[in-house]
Amino acid sequence: MNKKIVLVDCEGGDWEGLYIDGKLADEGHRLTVYGVLTALNIEFDIEEASGDAMDKMGCSFPADIKDFITEVK
Repeated sequence: MNKKIVLVDCEGGDWEGLYIDGKLADEGHRLTVYGVLTALNIEFDIEEASGDAMDKMGCSFPADIKDFITEVK
C-alpha cells in the first residue's frame, strides 16, 4: 500500500481530518472506520449483530470472527 496517512484531530475533538498522500480524503465531527477504509480503497464486509446477539456474546466482540454471532436463533 505504501501510502502516507495522517489523521488530524482538532484540539477539543470537534473535527477530524484524514489525509492520504497529502490530500484531504475525509473530514467530519467523527471519522468512521467505513469512511477511512473507503477512502483508502480497501474492500471490506459489514456484519451487523442484533442486540440479543451482542448480549449472548457478552456485549463485546469475540477474538475470532468465526465466533461472531449476528442473531440469536
